[in-house]
Amino acid sequence: TFPGIKTRQVRIQNEIRNKKRLITPLGRERVFYDRISDATFREGYAYAPQSTIPDITNHLMLYLWDSFDDLEFLLQVHDSLLLQVERGREHEIAAAARDYAAWHPRIDLPGGRLIIPVDVESGHHWEPMEKLP
Repeated sequence: TFPGIKTRQVRIQNEIRNKKRLITPLGRERVFYDRISDATFREGYAYAPQSTIPDITNHLMLYLWDSFDDLEFLLQVHDSLLLQVERGREHEIAAAARDYAAWHPRIDLPGGRLIIPVDVESGHHWEPMEKLP
């Protein structure tokens, strides 16, 4: 079903065997110090996706931080941000977050350009929240 997966796995295995390190599309580097094993390769397969997503989330966080003086950042958890904003401003913040050209880093992968979509929810309390259009 996904013919490129095996090629990607072989490329990652070779990189770990030859250099003992991997670099994400945004330049984050991981060095593998332990003996090379199947577990090492499994960590290598997951490394780029698991570390690229929070890096992209951080780009959004910094963009919002620079764009709005009255935001309070409460949490950044891997692929999400929890913000506190003045009531009535949530649609403005959501529009800024969805302006990918303004903040999303350019990441060109063999399968095409990577753009992580943004979903925005709003609520008076953390639960329940309502998805904003």
